[in-house]
Amino acid sequence: ELPGALSIRGDGFRYDSHYRLEGRRLEIRRSLRIDFEGNVCTPERFRIVRRLAQDVLDDLQSEAIARRGASR
Repeated sequence: ELPGALSIRGDGFRYDSHYRLEGRRLEIRRSLRIDFEGNVCTPERFRIVRRLAQDVLDDLQSEAIARRGASR
């Protein structure tokens, strides 16, 4: 059982994850890009980024479950 692929987009924020099981090999690909214009974050932007970051953290904590005897 694999987590579903995830794609999150926001203003200056991009995260993608993909999970694939091929035989006995589990491939996990994750990509995070943050590109803000400056070093100061407005309260509104902070709320948006915090919400997006929570989604990323949830994905990072997801689990791939292998069951004995599962089809390959």
